[in-house]
Formats: sequence, C-alpha cells, structure tokens
Amino acid sequence: MKKFITILMAIILSLSLISCTTKTIFTKEFSYLPSQKEMILKNFEKPTKDKMGVATYMLNNKKAKDVLEDYEKQLVDDGWEITQDKKPVSITAEKGEHKTIIVPAQNEDDVMLTVVSK
Repeated sequence: MKKFITILMAIILSLSLISCTTKTIFTKEFSYLPSQKEMILKNFEKPTKDKMGVATYMLNNKKAKDVLEDYEKQLVDDGWEITQDKKPVSITAEKGEHKTIIVPAQNEDDVMLTVVSK
C-alpha cells in the first residue's frame, strides 16, 4: 500500500510540474524574440548590418495597453531587461547583443504592433 501511495504521489507531482511549465514561442522574423500566438505578420523588413529590422503584426480584438503589458511580461520572463519604459507608447528592451523596441497602436478593435529589433 505504501508503494502504491508513493507512486501515486510521484505521478501527481510530475503532472503538476509538467502543467506549470510553459514553452516560449519565438517569432520567425526574429528568432531570439518571444512571440504571442495571436500575432499575425503584416510586413517585415530584414535587419541589415546598418539598420534594425522592422516587423508589423496585427492582433485582433485586443487593447494596445494590454498587448504592451503582456509583451513586457513575456520579455522579462525570457530574460530581457526593460531599458526604457514609455508606456503606453512603447517599451525598449535588451538581452545580450539584441535590442528591441515594441510599439502598439490601437486600430479600432485591433492592435497594430510594430517591432523594431536587431
């Protein structure tokens, strides 16, 4: 009976640890930058040696304030440091050699999200 309870407790602990872990999804455009599932790519200019890349995404049925706050949390959770907080207009973050600027714009019920990064 003790063996059964020990095995049952181990299974419950394993399942709770698995359910608590979340996998970070990264953008295809900037492989080092976290993404949100709802982001629909509208335009992308690749970064070059001299300039940062620019991606524009649409997030349907969202509020700009919420998108920026959620993205900030996601960046921090992924180890990014917020270097400029100009909410509700934008945030700037850095991680290692990478830098990004996140700018949301409300477009009726949707949010146009501009991401500048290198």
